[in-house]
Amino acid sequence: MDANADRCTALCKKGRSEVPFSLTLAWATGRSSSAWALGGVVAAPLGAWVVRHVRPRPALCVVGLLVIALSLRTLLKHFNAI
Repeated sequence: MDANADRCTALCKKGRSEVPFSLTLAWATGRSSSAWALGGVVAAPLGAWVVRHVRPRPALCVVGLLVIALSLRTLLKHFNAI
């Protein structure tokens, strides 16, 4: 393991930490977590709109299909199929 992973592991050794995950990740990788914050700012109103205007069953079907598609993509990349 490299030094960054060791620092992250040391912070999260007991399964929980007083340091938020996003700050731990930013510190360990040397990158800012502002992209995550910006994504949350965009995703929260979008999620609220979807919950208000889309019926639950179709929304759940779309989410399920998205999870399946992303999992298949990950498996295919893992086995160098794509």
